[in-house]
Amino acid sequence: MSIHTFAAIYIGTYDVSLKVFEFTNRKKFHEVDHIRSRQELGKGAYGTGTIGYEQVEELCETLAQFKEIMESYKVDSYEVCAAAALRDTTNEIFVLDQIYLRTGFRVKVLSNSEHRFISYKAVAGSPVFEEMIKTACYKNVSFPRGGSRRSERTDYVIPQRKDDHDTAHGSGHHAPAESAWRPRIFPENV
Repeated sequence: MSIHTFAAIYIGTYDVSLKVFEFTNRKKFHEVDHIRSRQELGKGAYGTGTIGYEQVEELCETLAQFKEIMESYKVDSYEVCAAAALRDTTNEIFVLDQIYLRTGFRVKVLSNSEHRFISYKAVAGSPVFEEMIKTACYKNVSFPRGGSRRSERTDYVIPQRKDDHDTAHGSGHHAPAESAWRPRIFPENV
């Protein structure tokens, strides 16, 4: 049985994270390591419209450390992604160039749609997702999501199945007809 090691680096608004996974040839995987570094890229991106030189320096140092960690795990492949904090700056090209020159990483800057898709896919791939769907009755469920200014969580509403009652709110109303036959997940405040 061969084992493939994959690393994912995410450059977020308030932190930079590295996750290392091991995959088997049976498409099963498990998380080996998760490392986070608090970096306030959003302060510069949303305050001044640029990510400052000191922040770029700190980001590159963190990514260089992540690269060393990846080498110690003998990572076979990796992906480096960034979202809004980098996408919304006026010096995005400068930051991407500095990252590439100092670390060799080519960063994929995600569009808002790509970021949401990946976030929803991660929720659906969660090991507890099936159980949440089975027991859900319009309950608000919170999942971690980076870049949220008011909190580090996003609220989702999981619709009821047919003939279930809204016991979470005590109203006793049935689910809307269009959601009665299949559960869907959607952000509450989008």
